[in-house]
Amino acid sequence: QQAAVAELVRTRLELGQRTIDAYYSVTQAQDEEIQWRNYVGALKKLLDTITRRADQGLAPQADVETAVSRLKQAQAQTEANRARLLTNRAVLASLLNATPGSLAWPDDSFILDDAAQQSAASNRDEHPDVLAARAELDVQKGNAKVARASLTPEVSLQHRQQVDGAEF
Repeated sequence: QQAAVAELVRTRLELGQRTIDAYYSVTQAQDEEIQWRNYVGALKKLLDTITRRADQGLAPQADVETAVSRLKQAQAQTEANRARLLTNRAVLASLLNATPGSLAWPDDSFILDDAAQQSAASNRDEHPDVLAARAELDVQKGNAKVARASLTPEVSLQHRQQVDGAEF
């Protein structure tokens, strides 16, 4: 029964960890999408400036081509990030069994105080994986002691004495 409870706790913890990871993956992809859009906008402005200068004969055509190439690369990265965002949202939706609404980074009110951090640390010490790792360490320490003991030489002493023809 304890093994079943431990397995249930482990499963719940893994599910919680996967959900947290998915949540933060979505929020990170959202932030990156904003950054990519800003970068593409800046590259478009730069391309306009370079094109205008090239039309006036102040910039070589190679600069225009370079700006166009970088703009296309940034647009491709924006689309790749958008696909990653949609994938991460789908993973989060499957874990929550619901479509997530608007997501944002947690604010400072979610920072744990000292008592909550100590409680989390004690809960971490009771995690099934931590307990299993400690048990494995104890087994390995015992094996190491046995191995060290087998390295020491064994000495055997025998004493025989004859008394009236009988050996003792």
